[in-house]
Amino acid sequence: MKKPILFLLGVMGYFPLMAQEIFLSSTLNELYKLDINTCEYEYVVKVNAQVYDISFDPQGNLYGISGSGRFYTIDQTTGLISTQHNFQGSSFNSLTIDGEGIVYAIGHPGILWSYDLNTGEAKELGQIGYGATGDLTFYEGNLYVATTGNKIVLIPLDNPSNSSIVINGNIVGDIWGIVSFAEDCSDVNSYAITNGYSDVYQIDFENNTLNFVCELEIEIGGGASTFEFFASKPIVIEEENMFEPNCSENDGWIELVASGGVGTIRYSLDGETYQDDGYFDNLFGGMYTIFIQDDNGCTIKQEFELESENVPIINNIEVINASCALPNGSLLVSANGGTGQIQYSIDGNNFQISNTFSNLDENVYYITIQDENNCRSYREVEVINSGVPSIDNLGILDTKCNLSNGGIEVTVNGGSPPYTYSLNGEPSQNSNQFESLSAGSFNLQVADINNCASSETFFIASSEAPTITYVDVDPSTCELPNGSIEIIGEGGNGTHLFSVNGQDFQESASFIELISGSYSVSLMDEEGCIAKEVVSVSGSPAIQLVDIKVNAADCGEINGEITLEVDGGTGDLNVWLDDLVYIDQYHFQDLEAGTYLVNMEDELGCELKTSATILSKECPIFFPNIFSPNGDGDNDVFQIVPHAAFVGQFTSFSIYDRWGNEVFSVKDFDPSEVNWDGRFNGQSLDSGVYIYSLQTRNENGEGTIRQGDITLIR
Repeated sequence: MKKPILFLLGVMGYFPLMAQEIFLSSTLNELYKLDINTCEYEYVVKVNAQVYDISFDPQGNLYGISGSGRFYTIDQTTGLISTQHNFQGSSFNSLTIDGEGIVYAIGHPGILWSYDLNTGEAKELGQIGYGATGDLTFYEGNLYVATTGNKIVLIPLDNPSNSSIVINGNIVGDIWGIVSFAEDCSDVNSYAITNGYSDVYQIDFENNTLNFVCELEIEIGGGASTFEFFASKPIVIEEENMFEPNCSENDGWIELVASGGVGTIRYSLDGETYQDDGYFDNLFGGMYTIFIQDDNGCTIKQEFELESENVPIINNIEVINASCALPNGSLLVSANGGTGQIQYSIDGNNFQISNTFSNLDENVYYITIQDENNCRSYREVEVINSGVPSIDNLGILDTKCNLSNGGIEVTVNGGSPPYTYSLNGEPSQNSNQFESLSAGSFNLQVADINNCASSETFFIASSEAPTITYVDVDPSTCELPNGSIEIIGEGGNGTHLFSVNGQDFQESASFIELISGSYSVSLMDEEGCIAKEVVSVSGSPAIQLVDIKVNAADCGEINGEITLEVDGGTGDLNVWLDDLVYIDQYHFQDLEAGTYLVNMEDELGCELKTSATILSKECPIFFPNIFSPNGDGDNDVFQIVPHAAFVGQFTSFSIYDRWGNEVFSVKDFDPSEVNWDGRFNGQSLDSGVYIYSLQTRNENGEGTIRQGDITLIR
């Protein structure tokens, strides 16, 4: 009975050992490296020639091709090229190299060419019937090309004219790059890259679909991976035969025939010693692994189980792996069949009745069981020792600002995750990060799920914080923004910056034009450490004029008064009334009518200026109530006589008879010029009572009307 198990990539062979990488060529002839897992890329070099596509050979050499068919090597450090061959034809845009060093090139006309790197021989292989747009690649030994219309075409190398579409992609842009990314000889994934913003798609050849991966922000023209050639020549098992041995006899045999790969295929029963054919004989019953390897070191393996009649059978081997780098592993073998008592051996020589093997370290063990007829079965089993967890790296964050803000981040390898972490014997935690640590020495313990532990001592450095040593405060006065603060500090790291009340930090330690009040002052060093303090800017009250009262002066008299009601200020107030100064005096009398400048100043120089106007009470105007215009020289005319101190304008004066007829009128006049002789239109009026109306306007522009009556006697 045979059981196929898995395929694995080997690392033997003549080609140089390289890390698997994807290279991209841009339309600007630049090369980039792409991490397909993160879709992050980095610039490598600019090629000093036109690059339409690129490819690696099995030795790790990078090649490029131009649109005219110029095929050349590329120095990945300098970008310089060296021409190897010039393909015939009108245009080329696609390139790949297989595991035997055969170069394949094609372009938009659809004519496929080959070139042997070993012999220098070029061949025209034929027309595929489709126009290539940008790249060739191998997948599972088959050659594929990206063609117009987002199609991926399979090219049979024995008859390129029978090429056929395998994927008809409905995507934006044209496919300009196809890359096969080989994790190992059998684990190959292919990716398509479009032009424009270079969308990346994974090619699913089984379902004939394109699945979006990510978008690159560079315009790609071609691509290649360093192990892409693995996909060109996979090892394939063509034939398997075996003969199962008789009980306790080593007359069994296994025969394998494989094809593909690069160069000669060799076979091994132990993975170390290889032979040219796949025939292995002299085999007892049991499990066997056949290793198959080509010249490039690609290795696959196939497992077989040879069974004999009436032989004991190993049903299962329970493995308890070793841990903590100690020989504490064990094996429990379950078996049945055979004849009589089954015995067990771990080395094929020494047998025991017990089916348990203890105190085992990491190793590959060949378990043998044997019955009373000496019939045997074999099984290979591996015991792994998980080892002790190793502290690979401590990311230490030292304290800042003399605070308990240090921390560590631990990187651990080995052992058996998950891990737990503890500091200084404190209870363990699952997180690999510790925060809010003070300066000092710490002992870190790391344990895995098997309680295998390791420890390491580390130190978190102390730090210095800046301090405010003094704040010089100048008070504000007069309730004005004229106070100031100057911050003086020391310590910390580097240059200090300063701030008041959370405003932006500044280089100057001085803050001016401050009103009285409480202020939070801050000092910050170059590491962002901040010292704070609250200070108070005192202030003095401004002089406030609560009220001002003015009593008018009588007409022509010096008896006006000014009374001030004042609040605030500091100390005694000097009060100036025009040019006269008074101390703490707020009532002024015996003042004549007029405007006075009032200036007040306290002991701190705070000032308040205002003015007060003393009005003059209205001066009287005298009117005679009788006159006799008879020419006897006594009271012959009616006259207006104002007080000598009267100040103002006489705007109009009229006299009316008892029927309301105006018999005398004058406007904007001098009262000394008004002499009414009792006539109207040159005719003497009769005796009787007459009405007068006088309008005046004082110095403030306020008008007054005075009315009364006079008696005319003849």
